[in-house]
Amino acid sequence: MLKSKEMEKIRPEQYLKREKPKERTEGIKIPEKEWKTLEIIAKRVSGDFGMKVKLGPPFLEEFNPLTGKKEKIPYSAFENIEDRSITFNPLFILENPEKAKRIAAHEGSHRAITRGEHEIGLPRKQITKLSSPEYIGFHSFRNIGLEDPRVNNWDTKKFPGLIELNKKVYDKQLKGENTQFIAPEVNLIISKLGRYPRYAEGASELLRFWHKGRYSKKLKPEIQKFLQRTQEYATKYQQTLPPTEGSLTEKEVIEKARECFETYHEDIWPEVKKLVEMDLKTEQSRQMLKDFKKIQKELDRKRKEMKEIKARGNTKKQEELQKEIEELEGQLDPFNGLPEDVKKELQEQIDKAIRETSEKLNKEIEEKQKQIEKAKERQEELDKEIKNLEEKLKEASGKEKEELEKQLQEKKTEKLAQEMKQKQSEQELKDIQNTLEQIQSGQEMPYPEDKLSEKTKQELEKLFQKLPHSKKEEYRQKAQKELEDFEDAVNKELEGKLNKDKPESHKERREREKAKREAAERTSEEKERMKKIQKELERIKREKMTEYEKIREDVAPLIDNLYYRLRKILVPEEWREEELGWPTGKQPDIARAMQAKKDISQKMKMWIRETEPSKKDYRFLHLIDLSDSMKGRKIKETLKGLIVITEAVDRIENFKSENLEIAQEIIGFSGGVLPEPVKDFKERFTRQTQGKLTKLLEMVGGSTNTYAGTLKALEDLKKNLGESGNFLLTFSDGEPNRDIKEELKKVLKNKEERKKIKVGLIWLGESESEKDLQKLVKEYGYDFGIVMPAIKPSSSREKNFAEKLADLLENIVKYPEKY
Repeated sequence: MLKSKEMEKIRPEQYLKREKPKERTEGIKIPEKEWKTLEIIAKRVSGDFGMKVKLGPPFLEEFNPLTGKKEKIPYSAFENIEDRSITFNPLFILENPEKAKRIAAHEGSHRAITRGEHEIGLPRKQITKLSSPEYIGFHSFRNIGLEDPRVNNWDTKKFPGLIELNKKVYDKQLKGENTQFIAPEVNLIISKLGRYPRYAEGASELLRFWHKGRYSKKLKPEIQKFLQRTQEYATKYQQTLPPTEGSLTEKEVIEKARECFETYHEDIWPEVKKLVEMDLKTEQSRQMLKDFKKIQKELDRKRKEMKEIKARGNTKKQEELQKEIEELEGQLDPFNGLPEDVKKELQEQIDKAIRETSEKLNKEIEEKQKQIEKAKERQEELDKEIKNLEEKLKEASGKEKEELEKQLQEKKTEKLAQEMKQKQSEQELKDIQNTLEQIQSGQEMPYPEDKLSEKTKQELEKLFQKLPHSKKEEYRQKAQKELEDFEDAVNKELEGKLNKDKPESHKERREREKAKREAAERTSEEKERMKKIQKELERIKREKMTEYEKIREDVAPLIDNLYYRLRKILVPEEWREEELGWPTGKQPDIARAMQAKKDISQKMKMWIRETEPSKKDYRFLHLIDLSDSMKGRKIKETLKGLIVITEAVDRIENFKSENLEIAQEIIGFSGGVLPEPVKDFKERFTRQTQGKLTKLLEMVGGSTNTYAGTLKALEDLKKNLGESGNFLLTFSDGEPNRDIKEELKKVLKNKEERKKIKVGLIWLGESESEKDLQKLVKEYGYDFGIVMPAIKPSSSREKNFAEKLADLLENIVKYPEKY
């Protein structure tokens, strides 16, 4: 158990339903207290009491197509994003109880405060760009040096009992100097590259400074410069935390995550990008030298073969081989053109790097072999002990039997744990052996750039620049892939496992792009077949779509468009707009500064300031005419427009703060007012709202009692007035019933009674004129009116009803005083 006062207060019965571990553990007994502790840590830290902590089997199973058998796969824990659960290996909990607690706490913390690019509201194009080759290193750097420290700052501040757990992890990880990675997969990539990427060094040093308050003793000049330029911003990022007191709101989490993204993208990433570019140049050189080394090896093989052919007197084969040798010599010409001392230095340093890496990997192989042998020997011993206990059990009874059964189960559990260790070591051994084989065969080559002289580096750069464009591009692509694979391995180890909004990995992007290219290269016949399949899938999809989804499909792009337009108006601080003409400020207006020499009054107007956000508080009530004349296209176009503006406004509601308040209500009427609103001011836009909106299609019919609808709408608005503007928008295609005209005029023309409410008429139809509308507006006392034909425009350049309605809403919010 955790020993801090904070954790001592947590009791399973206080927070959780009592659940028994799932019976998939093959009899392995986990003390209920231990299991409950993991569950409590994960749920308390994440604040998600729907999060599940499960016990899995000792091994996972995977079918091996080569052997035709299922193989046991060792694991520690795995996540399921869909049901928000972590499944632990019971053997892992028994062997590493502290590590298990750390995983539960760390994943819970990521779940609590880490948010991805979709969640903070970045445009789709920008999100896609962040996973492109242009942004190699973007996600892994943030995970290593910024987000993990930030998550740990938050969870240890909120739960002091986690301080010791986190300290042990980072003490171990940062025990040595310079970049350190624990994940075997990452270290094997480093063995092949011959160095740590600079950007990973930079991230690792930020992590070290966060944990120890100092950097490594020996740093490369470019890393020193990088740290000088970024440490202040990194600390700011790491300390940008949601509140730790009380319950978190999603709005608080997203606000802080958005601040962090901006700090990283604007202030830190440009410096990281410089290191990544250096890493790409280094990797390009490695790819080039590896290629030359392979060509030299093939040339040596061909020359040896030539000697053997000459000895046999095979003239025809000699001619063929000579052509191949000359071609290979031609490919080596650029490398052979290097100064002799440069070639000698390269040969010596690369041979030394290969030798040292091979020695290191061989030692790791020996260590893994010892671990495997030790695990096997212990399993054999345990087999004997288990057999002995089983014999004794046959004769035992009472308490003696209970004690023997307990010992037997403990031995069986230990045997499974040893089997897990063996399987894990065997897999790691296989990976190490594969890496060693790749290096020794020349398929991979560690490149010791740090050991090379400046002259040699410069000569290699000149050599690279002399290569044909196609060759340079080939090496650039290979270099990108190597760094992408490195980043994927780091991200797999460090990213929050329970965050749905994970960035696409480089491997996933490459596979997606490959699939896209392959699809583009298919024959016309195949394309036609795929079109038919796609058409059928679309048909099936549409059959499963709700009526709301079918209507929304036509206007979906308009929703995003209006949302971002409104967001720019209502949340201007995100755009950091500036105002001229201030007596003081951070930045001078150059034009006025120059004028000030002649006109001293300009000195009081020569500074620029960022605009201070002003409070914006709006209410919108949409009053929908459901009378008989609205049947067909009119009501359907009205619904499309409503979907656009109500969904966009609903998304803006996510930004509610002391500077922004916005809400909306929808009411339907015909001969009378619908018994209840389609959506009231207090509700958010939900699936239930969607259902109510589409039901309006079935409710069209009857007369036009605009008076009753307006009265109800004004009544509701008066109870929910906003400070910046209150707008009642009436969607109708005709005049009110004759018997209620005077009552309606009386209500609309009583401006004092209406308080701050502006009433507008959105007049739908096919041939209504602006002149007729303005006559109607004046007669009844509407504040404004707009004709919006509810028919499909004859020209693609002409805006449809939904587009015009979106423009109107934007204009109302931007210039409320006009209405």
